[in-house]
Amino acid sequence: MRVWCVFVLILLTGFVSAQTSGNTCSSPDDVILRLSAPSNAHAEIFSATGIYTTDVCYSQIFGTAYTGVNPHACNTGITNRVLRLSAPSNAHAEIPDQSVPIYTTDVCYGNLVCHSVTGNTNCASGEQEIVSLSGQTNAHIEKADANVYTTLSNYKICCSTSSSSPPVGPGTPNNPPTGPGNIVSVGWAHLDGQPISTGTLFCPNSAVYSYAITSGVPDGTTLTFKFYDKDILVNDFIFEIGVAVQNNIASFPVNFADTNVQNILQPYIDGNDNDVELMFKAEIGTNNQDSNVIIYRNLCNYVPPVVTNPITRCEDFANQNSCNSNTISTYPQNSYGVQQLPVCTFLQCYWISDTAGCGVRATQYPSTPQSGCNSAGNAINNCAWTTTQSECINGVKTISYVGDLTNTPNCIKESITVACGSLNFELGFFGIAQFISSILIIGLFYLIFEINKNVKK
Repeated sequence: MRVWCVFVLILLTGFVSAQTSGNTCSSPDDVILRLSAPSNAHAEIFSATGIYTTDVCYSQIFGTAYTGVNPHACNTGITNRVLRLSAPSNAHAEIPDQSVPIYTTDVCYGNLVCHSVTGNTNCASGEQEIVSLSGQTNAHIEKADANVYTTLSNYKICCSTSSSSPPVGPGTPNNPPTGPGNIVSVGWAHLDGQPISTGTLFCPNSAVYSYAITSGVPDGTTLTFKFYDKDILVNDFIFEIGVAVQNNIASFPVNFADTNVQNILQPYIDGNDNDVELMFKAEIGTNNQDSNVIIYRNLCNYVPPVVTNPITRCEDFANQNSCNSNTISTYPQNSYGVQQLPVCTFLQCYWISDTAGCGVRATQYPSTPQSGCNSAGNAINNCAWTTTQSECINGVKTISYVGDLTNTPNCIKESITVACGSLNFELGFFGIAQFISSILIIGLFYLIFEINKNVKK
């Protein structure tokens, strides 16, 4: 009897576990944002009307509830930005310190101060990982404990509370922060916002952004960008310019195709390899930080790479052929979301029009015994059947099916042709009701057996 009880307990536990998913915060104020799944997910703001059930909770990350008022409000300068989203719901994500931001929906929270690190880097002491992103922008998102986005091309969002030490992004300021705010990181970026690595070569027909990411610097504050030709002993000063901070980002475009820029750089071109090792220093008060070095060469022609957005859902396809020929099932599923799919249908990407682009639709399975569906779009396993067979002619016969039209009006199944003499058993579907009945019968027999055994004793 004990064995039987344990078996039933395990069965019920598994059933309950299968019905439970997602993560729920203690209150709406505890929600930082919501995800469609623990990993490879879309995101939405805390107040969106979507049906995402995986909450990212402040109290679960920091071990205590946030006690301030209106925690989702973005503060002055938006220094409490966690990340940016492409829309309030069903959105892709972008790191909070993207050099040239693309997305405009800010996710802010309370007293958090956040920045990004690469997926293979741990958050600093005093920080907690909030979520991880598949990339810098146009990214899918996952909870911190999913541990899928852990490579150099992925990004973690690391946050501290304003009562602890503020986070420092890639690189460390040359001087401790003083005065109005702090310079977190500086560098170079392509026009699409992607960062530029040290030693990248640029020609007169190209352009870049110089940028500085700050923390706690009010909008409109001016940073000084001083540009240098990097030298072994002493860097050669080229020029400086004041750049205003907006949303804790200051950026200045350097267009190498502009003849004025070319004339400014010409005196610093090295005669041996015709280039300038270009860097800059961002300054605010006594706080400053150096950028990495890029190479400007006056005798080359830059062929820019083709920049394409990663395909993650049907809407990302740019042309009719690639949209209609897609065979990757996750793309239409990402577009469809978590809605209940009708029976006897499957999802596919399809080209709506040149104006509307690529979309997703639920398509009915073909009417075949293999698909388990009939021409009316009903699952044939839900029907009760009687069969008739034709005479055996030329080694084959036809088996016809008549469904129970009283309980299932669309109970239709196409006839099949089989070889004469073969055994053809049509078994009913063994569903959850039959499974539970079988378990109860087995348990009943076991109980009777135990009672008889005790009586004989």
